[in-house]
Amino acid sequence: AEDLAALADRYVDRVFELNPIQATFVGETKYADQLVNNQSVEFRQRERALQVETLAALEKIDATKLSEPERLTYDVLKYRASMALESQRYDFHLTPFNQFYSLPLTLVQFASTEGAQPFRTVADYEAFLRRLDGFPAWVDGAIANMQEGARRGIVQPKVLMQRVLSQLKTQKVDDPVKSGFYRPATRFPAAVRDEDRVRLAGEYRRMVVEKVTPAIVRLYDYIEKDYLPKCRDSAGIGALPGGAERYAFRARESTTTDYTP
Repeated sequence: AEDLAALADRYVDRVFELNPIQATFVGETKYADQLVNNQSVEFRQRERALQVETLAALEKIDATKLSEPERLTYDVLKYRASMALESQRYDFHLTPFNQFYSLPLTLVQFASTEGAQPFRTVADYEAFLRRLDGFPAWVDGAIANMQEGARRGIVQPKVLMQRVLSQLKTQKVDDPVKSGFYRPATRFPAAVRDEDRVRLAGEYRRMVVEKVTPAIVRLYDYIEKDYLPKCRDSAGIGALPGGAERYAFRARESTTTDYTP
């Protein structure tokens, strides 16, 4: 039981290290300044290693000696690691986002100061700047993955990416003050002093002008000019190469059953 508890705690910590956005959503502020590029080969290697190591550690634990609550932890951890490992077989990274799940959309929602990202102190504001600093690399990785997906015929439905373009267009701004990513600098809490407000406003302006907006423009232009013409008129992942297997996996992942679609 002690080995299992330590393993579960370690697993959660490592999942948060790999997925700091997820950590922010569940209220873990330790990773609020981080943005891991989950579009990279290195990320997928680290993700795979975590699941393999976790499953190997679970094999060394005698589940018959666990209490009922401990067995539940064991089973959930094994299921989570197994599904995360299996998901890599289907190259979901080649379609890295859509109109519903999108890092650019998530980050601009965070920047509203009304979401999961904390904006209570100067340190909070500085943390989000550090997080945004990793956004251009994520964009470049996403473009590279979509290019590979297009070569292999693994692309999103055209209608969804048209909606993505509409979303991205709202952040293609000439005036940085009009960017959603600048909004934190317009909504300082009382705890932030005037001199810090001036400094942070300048830093947010530079971040928008030098990094965020150029990355948004690169992403928009690639989707509009190169990716959208290669997108499909069909709907659903079943229409993709190997689509039946992809769909069956998503059904199992979403329902936690072994029923066929």
